[in-house]
Amino acid sequence: SFTDNTPKPLVDIDGSSFFQNTIEKLHNLNITDIAAVVGYKKEQFERFKNIKLYENANWKNNNILHSLFCARRFMDDDLIIVYSDIWFNQKPFDTLLNVCDDDISICVDSEWESYYINRTNHPISQAENVLYDENGVISKIGKHINENTNNKLKMGEFMGLLKIPKQFIHTFIQEFEKIEKNISLSQSFQSATNFENAYLTDFIQHLIDKKYNINCCLNKKNWYEVDTIQDLENLKKIHNERK
Repeated sequence: SFTDNTPKPLVDIDGSSFFQNTIEKLHNLNITDIAAVVGYKKEQFERFKNIKLYENANWKNNNILHSLFCARRFMDDDLIIVYSDIWFNQKPFDTLLNVCDDDISICVDSEWESYYINRTNHPISQAENVLYDENGVISKIGKHINENTNNKLKMGEFMGLLKIPKQFIHTFIQEFEKIEKNISLSQSFQSATNFENAYLTDFIQHLIDKKYNINCCLNKKNWYEVDTIQDLENLKKIHNERK
């Protein structure tokens, strides 16, 4: 009901929103060249000044991966990608900005499991998990990783925040366009039943399989995923406790 008349990124969080909070965190790092991919009730984002808007006209049918590449014309420099329906504290952004320029650096929460305590409407099985080695190199990522059977690897949760350096941007786009050219929207892709509904993590796994260097930027909490009304109430409670 909260999104009947409002896009999820603009749902009210005590006078702010996920979208506004993310813009503020980027501005705190002096990042002002910001774009957003919009679809559902896109006109509501027009009130945000100095934000480039790219439309995903097919938002009803596709998913995060195809939505992201609606903004491929924006991708020409160091790039931070942020999921627009997650509440972040400042620390993950600060940490990500200071990591070395690997091909891709992905924010991963190493203490993720505690976030699922009393989260009865969003089971832990729905997490987008990451398996990584002692050097922080990622070997697997996605919703399909429900357990870690390799004692040489650690498990964390993808936080919906990553950085791609300028020198890898062309390759990032090129690899997506190769897939776009060679498989149909209805074909399976990684863990997605069909390419049209693939997640960004499916594409990242594709890059890992092609031996690109994908590393963790390790964090401990400082983010809040909201997928249910229960999640929203928990976030508002935490937010009020910190005031």
